[in-house]
Order: sequence, then C-alpha cells, then structure tokens
Amino acid sequence: MADITLSYKGAAIGELSASGTKTIKTAGKYCEDDITLTYVSPGGGGGGGGGSVASVASGVQFVDYDGTVVEAWPAADVAAKSALPDNPSHTGLTAQGWNWSLTDIKSFVSARSDELLTVGQMYTTASGDTEIDIELFGGRLSPYLGIAVNGEVEVDWGDDTATSTVTGSSTTIQVRTNHTYAAAGQYTIKIHVVSGRFAFHCTVGYCLLNTNSDTNVMNSAVYSSAVRAVRIGNNADISNSAFLLCFGVKYVTIPSTVSKIDIKAFDQCYSIESVTVPSGVTSIGDSAFNMCKSLRNIAIPNSVTAVGANAFYYCSSMPTVAIPSGVTKIKNYTFSYCNAMSTYKMPPNVTTLGDKAFEYCDGIQSVELDDALTAIGEGAFAYCYSMSCLTVPANVSSIATDAVKNCIGIGELHFAPTVPPVLSSANSLFGLRSDCIIYVPTGYLNTYKTATNYPDPAVYTYVEE
Repeated sequence: MADITLSYKGAAIGELSASGTKTIKTAGKYCEDDITLTYVSPGGGGGGGGGSVASVASGVQFVDYDGTVVEAWPAADVAAKSALPDNPSHTGLTAQGWNWSLTDIKSFVSARSDELLTVGQMYTTASGDTEIDIELFGGRLSPYLGIAVNGEVEVDWGDDTATSTVTGSSTTIQVRTNHTYAAAGQYTIKIHVVSGRFAFHCTVGYCLLNTNSDTNVMNSAVYSSAVRAVRIGNNADISNSAFLLCFGVKYVTIPSTVSKIDIKAFDQCYSIESVTVPSGVTSIGDSAFNMCKSLRNIAIPNSVTAVGANAFYYCSSMPTVAIPSGVTKIKNYTFSYCNAMSTYKMPPNVTTLGDKAFEYCDGIQSVELDDALTAIGEGAFAYCYSMSCLTVPANVSSIATDAVKNCIGIGELHFAPTVPPVLSSANSLFGLRSDCIIYVPTGYLNTYKTATNYPDPAVYTYVEE
C-alpha cells in the first residue's frame, strides 16, 4: 500500500505506511498543541453502506441514525466534492436526505478546516406513523402512553388487540391512554394521525407512565426504561420534555418536518447514542440533551442559531460537537462535565461564554477562543484540570469570578488585549499555580502588572510577547 501523507493545517507532518496513529507537536496560535491523527486503512474499522470508512480528524463525517459513519471526507477533499453521499437504506424507514447541504458543508469547512463536522441523515417512517419500541418486564404490563393531541390519533399497541382513539385540542396538554398487555415482552406501539398533529410533551416526565393522574416523578418511573427506540413519523412534534427521563431509549429518528428541539427534549436519556437534528430546526432548547451520558454523535444543522443553557451538560461520552457559525452565545453550563472532550474550538461568531460553560471538563486540554469573544463568564473553565494553556482573545473586556478556578494544569496564560480585561474579583484567576507564566502584549507589561485583581507580580512571572 502506498504511504499516506498526514498534514495539519496544510503542512505535511509525516507519513504512515499502514493503519496506525501518529502524534505530533505543532505550534498553535500561542500554545503548543499535541495533535493525534489516526488513519484507518480500507478493510479495517467500522463503516456503513457495506464498506469500511476511514476516520478523519478534520473535515466531515456522515453518520446514520445509530452513529455509524457512512462516509468521511478529509478537509482537503471537500472543495472538490460534487455530490453528497447516497442516502442509507433501511426497511421501514424513508430516508429524507442529509441535514446539511453540500454548499453549506463547503462553506463550513472552508472557514473551519481544522474542525470535524458531523452531518446526519433524516428519516420518516415508511408508513408515516410514529413507532415506539418498548420492552416490558415482570408485572409491569399496564402503561399509560402520554402524548399531547390537537386532533385525533389512533394507537396500535402492537399486540394484535383493538386500537385506541385519542383526541385533544392542544399539543401542549398531555393526554394519557392506558393499555394492559397479556405478557411481558417486546412490542411496537404505532401512532397514526387521523387529523391534526400530536406532540411528545411530558408535564412530569416520561412518555410511558404508571398512572393516569400521578404527578410524582418517582412514582411514574416504573416504565422509565421501557422505551428503547422511537421513529417519529408525519404530523408529530418534539415538545417540552418530550422524552425526559426515558432512560432506556437508544435511538430516535426525526423527520425533516420537525421544526424544534424544545427544552428538556431528551433530558436524562442516559442510553441515547446518536441524534440527527433536522435541517429546519433553528434552536436547541435549554437542557435538551442534559445528562445524555452515552451520546457520541450529534449532528446539528446549519439552520441552528441558538443553543440553550445546559444543552449538553454531562454528555460525558461526546468527544466533540460542531456548533454552526450562526450561534453567537455559549450559554451557562452548555458543555459542563463533557469529560470526553480533549480539545475544543469555539464557533467564530460567539461573543459571550456563559457561566460554567466548560466546568468540570476534566479531560479537556485546550480550548481555542475566537477573536469575536468579548466576555468570559463565571467559572467558565473551573476544574478543567487537564488544560495546559489558555489564550484570552484580543476583544475580551471582562472575565468573571472563578473563570479558571483550580485549573492547576495551566502553565501558560496568554492575554492578547492591549487593555487588560476587567476582572470582576480577585478570584477571577483563582487557582493558577505560581509557576504559571502570564504572557501579555509587548509594551503593556506594566499595564497588566498594575491592573486591578491581576495575579501578584511578586509571585507570578509576567512576560511580553
């Protein structure tokens, strides 16, 4: 096999003559970065569509609903592409296309060539009905299905019994419909819309509940793991707390007709592994994927312009997520406890980094902040123990309390602003070890040394650059 040349940001850094991994050290904007690149030769590794797929460190990966990588394009190859990969094919599902257009993919990679963009496939069901795979155990055989209906739907319980008719006048008022199964086992519930629309909308939690009137979350929790997969069909929405506390759901397919991912939509879906957000969605609500601890892939379309607070809180298996360039704020707790992240590059138009945005990302070694950033929130990087270097961009004017609290690994702190950012308290840079070197712009050494609340120059070393 011919040697494979590896490059980083356009510079050749070595070759691999077979499958393997190469780690190199390259000078970043101010700090050195350890970059690990892996090449998986054809015939090795996982893939979709009947063939193997080489992984890429930057560029685009196309994933199926279960996270399988169907195709991957290195960043250097994207500009020459003339078509998107073929849509995957699955019995019972109708593929609706990828959630990014080729034009938007090329624009993203052109501007952000050192990031990995995840693009996902959208699906509806072949029948148009929404399907819910469940598994019942022991004596728990009489669940209530909780959905909000504006119109009329028919529910096929999947056990060859008579269907149930559910009517309602709002997609924000939950209606609970009971069914008793004869035996434990696996079933597929089908929801057919006769007229109007329905929404997964949970006032307490769970779309499969224990009683008709109970408002106590723990008492309703006996069916929390019963839902295993959801395939959303026509005339259905994902509303407030849609799948909140559905601990057992592993996969959800979402059609292109769904226009929003509401607050707490997948909150505490501990088992979910991969999600494709449809191309028409413009916002991801607060806590939408909070504590989705198994989530590895999230494909967010270019249409999204807002990502809520706590959106990916404790997504501890997620190594990276490409936030579209239309997003201008990273809100409070957005990536807290994302322990699988080792590096992260902020989207180019983000002006505000919220409170505790990366708190307890204890595996993250570096975060590259863009020059659009103007404010760093309270505890933004608190307890990021592995972070070795941080650069404060030129337009940052304020840094809140505990921004780098207990970031004991930071050995270099670089300031690009010529006017020292206002530190809200003496604790804004609390936790830096005394051997951390503080770099400041040439000609502004004394300005930083005498600025309010900055580390004591008698203890810390300040250096011009």
